[in-house]
This record gives sequence, C-alpha cells and structure tokens, in this order.
Amino acid sequence: MPLLSSCYRCPPGFASAKVSTIFPVLFRKVDYPPKAQGGDSRILRERIETPDGDFLDLDRYPGPANPRFACVLTHGLAGNARRKYIRGLARAIAGAGGLPLAWNRRGCSGEMNRTARFSCMLETEDLALVVRHAEALDLPLVLAGFSMGANQTLKYLARRDVSPLIRAGIAISDPCDPATASAYIDAPENAVFRNYLLRGLVPGVKAKLADFPGIASGCDMDRVTTFLEFDNAVTAPMFGFKSAMDYYLAANATREIPFIRHPVYLLNALDDPFCSPACHPFEQALKSPCFWFEAPRHGGHVGFVTLKADYYHELRAVRFIQERSGIFG
Repeated sequence: MPLLSSCYRCPPGFASAKVSTIFPVLFRKVDYPPKAQGGDSRILRERIETPDGDFLDLDRYPGPANPRFACVLTHGLAGNARRKYIRGLARAIAGAGGLPLAWNRRGCSGEMNRTARFSCMLETEDLALVVRHAEALDLPLVLAGFSMGANQTLKYLARRDVSPLIRAGIAISDPCDPATASAYIDAPENAVFRNYLLRGLVPGVKAKLADFPGIASGCDMDRVTTFLEFDNAVTAPMFGFKSAMDYYLAANATREIPFIRHPVYLLNALDDPFCSPACHPFEQALKSPCFWFEAPRHGGHVGFVTLKADYYHELRAVRFIQERSGIFG
C-alpha cells in the first residue's frame, strides 16, 4: 500500500541521469538564507562534544519564530551542511513551519576533527547524539538525509532507542544496498561521479596520516581510484570490518525497513547512477505500513530538477511531513 506512484516529470533536457545529477551541483542557485537578509550570518553554528573527545558542528538555519517542528538534516558523502541540496530543503522546511538543523559529519565542517574516526553508511551514533541535542528544543522531530545521510537516517530509525520525539523520516537518493551500489559507482561510465567524490575524501585521509599513520592500512592514497579500494583501505578497518564487502553487507538499509516504526518516505530515481536495482525496495514498501517508497523514472542522484525554486524532492518531503507525521493534526 505505501508504494507511491510518481508524478515527477523531468523538464526537457533532463532525461539524462548525468545531466540531472550534475546540473544542481554546478548551476542551481539557492539563496537561503537570503543574502538581502544577512545570508550566512544568520546560520548559527553550535558545537556538540562527542563522548570520545571529538566534536560535531551543527548549523541551525533560520526558521519561524514559533516552529511547529525541528528537522535534522544529514548531508551526503563528501558533502557538508551548507551544500545546495541542504539549503534547498532547509528553505522548504522553514517555509512549512519547521526549524532546520543541519549537522556536519566529522571532518566536514571546515575544521578537521580531533580523532582518527570519520563516518560511514551504517554509523548512527553521531546522528543519535545530534538528535539528543535537538531534543532540548522540546519540538516534534523529523529526520531527513541525502545519499549516505539517507542511509544513516534509515539505519537510525530502525534502532530500538529512537528518540520519543521523532515523528517521521525523509530519505533522498539512498544507495541502500551498498554491495551492489558500489559496483555501479565504480563502473567506467560513472567515473566522473566517482572521481568527484574521491577528490573530497582522499585529501582528508592524507591530512590525517601524520597524526594517525594507521588509518589507510599502509595504502598509497594517491593510487586509490575506486570506492572498493578506498573502503578496503580506510572505511572497513576503521569500523572493525574484515573487508569492504563485509562493511557493505552490514550497511545495507533495505533489511532494516521492517524494523522502522515511524512514517518514512524514500525517493530513489530509477536512473540514479549510484543505485543498483537492489536499491529500489519495492517489496519492502508493499509489506511495511510505515514505509513509503517513490521511484520516478528520471531524477538522477539528488537531482529531481524542476523549473521552479523548489525542486521535486523538497516539495514531496514537505508534503509527506504535512500528511504523514501527525505534526499538523
């Protein structure tokens, strides 16, 4: 029943997944917070200390004076809390009466984190810490994540100790079966995306090698050209896995869907270059009363371009919150 038919129709020229994926990164303009009203000076940065002596930087975007809810936004791999897709959804959330809280994963806020640890697709402890920080607002909470952040959102919502203030979750462009998705992103035809992401990851590892020489397992990071190589050398051993494939199997979010007890919306385009067919959980949507899945034919990865200020995924996310979270009665 929660399998949604899609009403997304890509604009002329955007039937190509590569165009849909690349266009927002290069050409989209998101004036939020509006420059005429102070721009980024209105984003309040808060630092959350972690139990292991590290920190997480949270960016509180401007919202209404009396928000109806707060929304914790989680960015994608090699991203940060001020990317265009975060700003776009933050603007839509604020317009719907919500307070947007976008957190930066370790090492992504512009300041290198203190410990050797980075983040990965199945890591939910940092997100849980951000959620506990947001509980102080005493507002209903919504979680929204993109790509890797979408996977973390689904994994968190499947936990037993989910915050009692959680009302709904939003997941956009989740490569939720990493074992097969990794082969997609490492394919020759997706080299432009793979190289873009690795350029955001490898320098951070190299910068830490002086203080933490073991984090790359002795691998020459200048020779890393695929995600399989990166995850075998860095991610898997950092989080206690024998190999990248071992890590990918553990990070699979599709198996967690039956354990989610809050309304969740997943939007994955069928032409997403990061998502294999196994990343489109039709069967789980038919079986779970809490899981709504929409799979438009086009949209790319975190694309869903429209000819308006708000992109399709932003409109659908707000609509889902309004209709399914219970926040609006």
